[in-house]
Amino acid sequence: TAPTFNADSVTATCIQSGGAVNAGAFDAATAGHSGSITYSITGVVKDGTTTQLTGWNMTTTTSRIITVPASTKPGTYKVTVRATEAQTTTDTSSYKDAVITVTLSKGTQSLTLTSSPTNASTTYPTGGTITASGHAGSITASSATTSVATVSTSGSKVTVSVVGYGTSEITVTAAQTAYVNAVSKTVTWSV
Repeated sequence: TAPTFNADSVTATCIQSGGAVNAGAFDAATAGHSGSITYSITGVVKDGTTTQLTGWNMTTTTSRIITVPASTKPGTYKVTVRATEAQTTTDTSSYKDAVITVTLSKGTQSLTLTSSPTNASTTYPTGGTITASGHAGSITASSATTSVATVSTSGSKVTVSVVGYGTSEITVTAAQTAYVNAVSKTVTWSV
């Protein structure tokens, strides 16, 4: 007897691509089968196109976690899950397929800023730098008070040029990518 599912489909959302999707609402019912159940992913389709199965896996534990390859772009995927019942002395091996709709959302990008000098305070006319790390997107920067400080960027390094006295909020932004959203952080620069 083929196992039955307690739902024909379920929608699960991954917080970020390359993570795990908890498909706990999608499970084989305990009724209707006598052999042990194993789960496998037999198909992944995005926008009507079949994608590679490599790296897509599903645990057979109670939590039913689907793991997604880190290279998987955000979007909506139709994942075919097969529940296979092991053969027993009283029942032949059988299976049932069902589809899980998995929505992968863009992840949260990290961004760490390190100022030099570390207190982001300089004496006119000496400037300094802010180095960005841990990000995926390209770096841009802006100064809220250009009469105090101006900025320029080169890769992950922001050069702060001092032009007057006071404070200025220097905002550093890592741009969005195909996998993560943009993120901004601010350093208060004092002169």
